[in-house]
Amino acid sequence: MPQFSDVFEHLVSGAYDGGEKRSLSEIARATGISRAYLQQVRRGEVANPGANVLYQLARYFAVDPGVLIRAIVEADAPLPGRQPTRESNDSAVGDITLK
Repeated sequence: MPQFSDVFEHLVSGAYDGGEKRSLSEIARATGISRAYLQQVRRGEVANPGANVLYQLARYFAVDPGVLIRAIVEADAPLPGRQPTRESNDSAVGDITLK
């Protein structure tokens, strides 16, 4: 079951869009979220980041904020940029909009 830290790592690595890996310093500068807080998120020490953090991350990574919210609420939600598989394409997951 992916945790929010897994989703964050997926975004940071660039895997969701085939892009380049981003540094936490770069993300911190662009979003206004402290690098220390981003490190805590990456290590899984922050399971439920606040709405402002989610919004800033979604904006920075150009993903639907709903995808990040679902990553917190639903343990088996697909990672951004990936299509749901047949096994996970149930009614709870199937309505996720991936950009």
